[in-house]
Amino acid sequence: MIKDALRFAELVARRALGPHDPVHLVPLCWPALDGSCGCGRGHGERDVGKAPLLGAGYQRLRPTVAEVLEWWRRWPNANWGMLLEPWELVVLDLDGPEAVDEAESLGLPPTLAVVRGGRQHRYFRRPPDVPAHRCTKQGRSRAIDVLAKGYTVIPPSRHRSGDVYTAVDPRPPSEPPDWVIKWLLEAGRSGPPEEACPVRLPPVRLRLSPRLQAVLTRGRDADPSRYPSRSEALYAVITAAVAAGHTDAEILAALLAQPWVREMRRDPGRWLPPQIAKARRDVRVRFRDPRAPYLNGSTLRVEVGL
Repeated sequence: MIKDALRFAELVARRALGPHDPVHLVPLCWPALDGSCGCGRGHGERDVGKAPLLGAGYQRLRPTVAEVLEWWRRWPNANWGMLLEPWELVVLDLDGPEAVDEAESLGLPPTLAVVRGGRQHRYFRRPPDVPAHRCTKQGRSRAIDVLAKGYTVIPPSRHRSGDVYTAVDPRPPSEPPDWVIKWLLEAGRSGPPEEACPVRLPPVRLRLSPRLQAVLTRGRDADPSRYPSRSEALYAVITAAVAAGHTDAEILAALLAQPWVREMRRDPGRWLPPQIAKARRDVRVRFRDPRAPYLNGSTLRVEVGL
């Protein structure tokens, strides 16, 4: 199952994904043969095959292929969900033939599509100026959901009914039709303010030099002559942690444990992951060692914390 889930992610990404590339997949509960909860957590009928297996804050994680494979080894039968916001996706969830007919009458361009029984998911790229919101039970049918945040179940996951999620139009996601954009914009204007999603991750000690360990815990005050601002101190810590081989989840957990990081801006669980992704790209560029993990999965030979 995991190979097909990763192939689907590559289709969305429009490129091959290496071990340390972000893939934004999360493991989900899976159904037993009788349709009951198969993961052992006693999920109710509505959550069977859909409930995330990770703790609170999973939507703020940016898992890599390597991390997803670790989860697969732990839960080899898991269904898989794709986080929508980091992929900048909009999924049109059409809950039955009436919803499909209505959406087609409104206009649907060719795009990546997934079917399960008589239901469809149509995948689109979210334009930069369109907010990441969810609006449900839309249209005359009240059976159309427009999803741009959270996650969606992806192929080849299995529904509790026995139906399998299957890609039927394997092409990259296209631009959404105007009516989908309109619904999302209206949801952004009328919806309640977003609340930060709590992130509860295990404490992690990053492999940093003593100097950067001090910067991690005290911020720029630990070395003000070197770092004119808190942002520069933060980015130095993130880059060193990336170079040391830590995962995004480990770096995020360590940073969120620091009061000075949480005080920099509201909702650090939202703005820190892009900083980690930027540092990962910078490490690839700065260290061209062919054995580096961010190039082909082996050991990165850099001196951390210079």
